[in-house]
Amino acid sequence: MRDYQSISYTAFLSGWWLPLIPALLSLILAAIALPFVTARQGFGDQTPTS
Repeated sequence: MRDYQSISYTAFLSGWWLPLIPALLSLILAAIALPFVTARQGFGDQTPTS
């Protein structure tokens, strides 16, 4: 794990954007998947009762 971090950090300092791809891909996929998961679990169906 330490080797991967040092290689990624060195590549980032060298101007490569490759180490940023996994983080950005994860962020985008999570932002897309979150509404579908919460809708499927029924969290959006709650209405206040009075």
